[in-house]
Amino acid sequence: MDDFEIALRIVAGIALILANGFFVAIEFALTRARQYSKGQFLTEGSRGLERAWEMTQDLELYLTTCQVGITASSIAVGIVAEPALAALFEPFFRNTLLASIGSGGILAFLIINLVHLTHGEQTPTYLGVERSRFVARYGAIPLYWFHYLLSPVIALGDGIAKLTLELFGIEMTGAWLEEREEIESRADLRAELNSILVRGGLTDERREEVLNALDVGEQPVREVMVPRETINALRTTDSSEVNLDRIAAHPHTRYPLVGETLIHFRGIV
Repeated sequence: MDDFEIALRIVAGIALILANGFFVAIEFALTRARQYSKGQFLTEGSRGLERAWEMTQDLELYLTTCQVGITASSIAVGIVAEPALAALFEPFFRNTLLASIGSGGILAFLIINLVHLTHGEQTPTYLGVERSRFVARYGAIPLYWFHYLLSPVIALGDGIAKLTLELFGIEMTGAWLEEREEIESRADLRAELNSILVRGGLTDERREEVLNALDVGEQPVREVMVPRETINALRTTDSSEVNLDRIAAHPHTRYPLVGETLIHFRGIV
């Protein structure tokens, strides 16, 4: 194998790993799309996002498309790039004991699999989960046309997969299209509220303040009560200047407004 062929195979291998990463990222991005409402997902009016939302109506077909792309690129990486790397490393082990056990091929196998795992699988998985709208915006249209070109193969694979599930009594119901209508627990409520607050751009501190309101019912009253003598109350019997001085000396967000004594409660300032 000459130098030109080795270089060509390595470049092709890198391209195949990137292709594998593309299919992995868009697969996870599409499966996460329905966690948004349609209005939230399409806020920017992107054609790519609109196409991605339409594709979730037939999500199983596009997941099959992703799997075809992932499988094909993964197999091709081994066929194309591994022999080139083995040929590249083989001279380093020539005339040594390691040459007899094919050390160049073993090293090439390990490197190909490591790069494929980290940059062809894990990295795009995290990207698809964490930046699902970004990936969908730029990846949906290429995936759509890839599916269009391979639609006969995709339809065959999809049919075989569904038939296999039916043999075990499992029916495809499009569960990814179902929108959750009820919040069943406090944990569900906290998770949903936190998601809304994050999308609203609230700071971590402010978001924590809002979420803490969910725990008020579990906090003993004695933990939030203060002794009467430490209450900084504003009094209707005092002048405005006195009350303003009290506010300046004891800054709070709210003050009880009372009459002559604390039992004569008038309201909250």
